[in-house]
Amino acid sequence: NNNNNNNNNNNTDDSVVVEKDEVPDVFQFLLGGEIYASRLLLDHAKSVGFDNEEEDLRKYPVTARGQGYPSYWARLALANKRGAAAAAVAVNFPAWGNMCSELSEALHSQPEYGYNDDKASLAFIDFFASPIEKLNEMAATVMMKENVSYQDVVT
Repeated sequence: NNNNNNNNNNNTDDSVVVEKDEVPDVFQFLLGGEIYASRLLLDHAKSVGFDNEEEDLRKYPVTARGQGYPSYWARLALANKRGAAAAAVAVNFPAWGNMCSELSEALHSQPEYGYNDDKASLAFIDFFASPIEKLNEMAATVMMKENVSYQDVVT
């Protein structure tokens, strides 16, 4: 995501150093965004009723239905299917970003939700609502390097 400063040359724990015209590794880039977003998630959790943030989140029951997406990513990683994962990123992240954008707009614009001027509570959603610059280039670079086939992507 653009908001995690991955396109600069500052070397911090959650950023990837990228030269101006270099295409970063899509997975390292996304990892930086996930690390950054994890900090924003606690503020969002508090806004939806998890007052004791981390403790309440740990106690919240995990369901199998909520683990489908991370399970899929784990399987791709364990099978070293970088090309298929890059293709999934190129499709999934813009769709997720559009959904987050619509959700953010609705929550900010409807006073009954209580988020009108509360930017911190929705920073998690707003972060993912921003388009990812060069996402298609990053994904295509991995797909070409891995010589991904149609069969790799659909399975």
